[in-house]
Order: sequence, then structure tokens, then C-alpha cells
Amino acid sequence: MPRPRRNAGSPVGPLKQQLAERLFERVEPMRRAGAPQARIAELLGLTPQRWSALRHGRLDLFSLDGLVGLAARAGLVVRLSATRPYSRS
Repeated sequence: MPRPRRNAGSPVGPLKQQLAERLFERVEPMRRAGAPQARIAELLGLTPQRWSALRHGRLDLFSLDGLVGLAARAGLVVRLSATRPYSRS
């Protein structure tokens, strides 16, 4: 599956990319077992067209919240942490 690369300029771009990559890792065994893309889309609650867009890296079409929901449907646990930037004093 191609790696998502769009939305890199957005502040949430790296988070979206990481979520998409984990999602692909999660569904990869199904794909290797021969599951049709339409079935994978159905299990995630997406239309085949939306799943295709995600597979082709169109992260600009998905919100961070939407990707978190997809990850949850795929059985992933999403944790987000925010920290202060490291500063050398």
C-alpha cells in the first residue's frame, strides 16, 4: 500500500500520516488473506471510494477526528500527548 504523503504542511499532517500508517498495518493481514478492498472499506465504515482515497494518500480529505474514528473501528487505541518543547538552559 502506498504511504500517505499529503497534508505534510499542515500542523496535524504528521499525526494524520501516523494514524493512516497504523491503520494500513492493521488491515494488511486482511489484504494479504485476499479480502476485497470493498470489504475492508465496509468493515471500517467507509465507501470504497473513500477507502481508495485514503489508500492513495489523500489525507487532505480526512479530518484528524475522522482518522481517529477509523483507527478505533480497526481496533486500535489512539493516545495523544502534548508536551512542551525541549529547551536547553
